[in-house]
Amino acid sequence: GLYSLPQFLTLFFNPLTAIKITFLFFAAVGYFGFYFLLRRNFRTDKSFAVLGATLFLFNGFYAHRMIIGHPFHAFMLLPYLAILLLIKPSRPQSFFNKNNIYSITLAGAILAYMFHSAMMHIIPPVVLSVAVILLIHAYLYGGDKKIWLRALTAGIVSIGLSISKLVAAFSFLKNVPRDIYPIPGFHNLFDAINITIRSLFFRPPADLTMELIVNSQWAIRQHELEFGITWVPLIVILIAIIWYIYLILKKQAEFIPSKRAAIYLGTIILLLSLPIAVNIYNPSWNKLLKSIPVIKNSFLMLRWFAAYIPVSILAAVLIL
Repeated sequence: GLYSLPQFLTLFFNPLTAIKITFLFFAAVGYFGFYFLLRRNFRTDKSFAVLGATLFLFNGFYAHRMIIGHPFHAFMLLPYLAILLLIKPSRPQSFFNKNNIYSITLAGAILAYMFHSAMMHIIPPVVLSVAVILLIHAYLYGGDKKIWLRALTAGIVSIGLSISKLVAAFSFLKNVPRDIYPIPGFHNLFDAINITIRSLFFRPPADLTMELIVNSQWAIRQHELEFGITWVPLIVILIAIIWYIYLILKKQAEFIPSKRAAIYLGTIILLLSLPIAVNIYNPSWNKLLKSIPVIKNSFLMLRWFAAYIPVSILAAVLIL
């Protein structure tokens, strides 16, 4: 991570102190980012915004990855990607207006920082999570159709800012490939969902995961399963589901959603199914995954569960 905060801090502090400062700084950045996302973009009550920001601050993925030494601190910049892409343009009729250029440039810079700080394999779940957040916002408040063009342009900007890192990385992988072994996965859908729920809302079972997963070349340690946001969001979501079923039985709610709601819901479910899908092992499916750039060089796809962290917290806060 040559162009990153911990690297810069080592010019002034010893490496351990640099990591400690980085940990505290990005924790605070993530807290305020999620708070402003909830308050300004989703118009939630202040107390619920504090709850959501606190759950995001203490998510197990960030804390345990920093403890184990993985350079994933830029994960806490995720809320800012959503905030920047949701900025309303100053002149809606023009795409290249001041607000659009501002948001596109900063969003591209954040993605580029993720590349440069050695977080390449976490960028897919980050992008997936942001896409779901944008879809939820579009359903609730109506969406600017140019938001997806804004996101695509930000991606192009990030590639431009990261091209030196990307060329070096792909050149290295070409000469030292990491695609010589199959991607580990669970035998069936039930096992994958079970481990996902337990990793996200409870204490993840590392020993059980090692028993259930196949094709793992190395032991799966506790930090690989830490995504915890506590059981609070799960309880809120379950209560909402039970309440909705009750309203349907009382004929106070529609069982079949509107066409618009069904399209949004179907798209969100499809996107949220991807982290589980890439963690299921089937010879044919595994062969397909091994043909996809970046993914084929991954040795463990459990990290994609990180996409559920902000989405689960957002869902619980909106329900409250």
